[in-house]
Amino acid sequence: MALNLELVGTNLGPFRHSWDSKDTILYALSVGAGQSDLVFTSENSSSVSQKVLPTFGVVGGGPVLLEIWDQMGSFDHSQLLHLEQSINVLSE
Repeated sequence: MALNLELVGTNLGPFRHSWDSKDTILYALSVGAGQSDLVFTSENSSSVSQKVLPTFGVVGGGPVLLEIWDQMGSFDHSQLLHLEQSINVLSE
């Protein structure tokens, strides 16, 4: 089966997903942050407050895609092009 074109434009709707400092540190390390990037790779260094790379928002919500992954069809996923994604961060 090829790509299921009926899913084009599918709105997955709002969802909640949370992460912790370990997740953001692992992400920073995986994209190449190192010793000079302690604000992204450490949560308890002296006088350094942890920050999160802005691009983490793109992958932080990734688990919701697993809900429709099997419906997308059978094709070479390495050829998939990610065109658009939006994120709204709401404070409570």
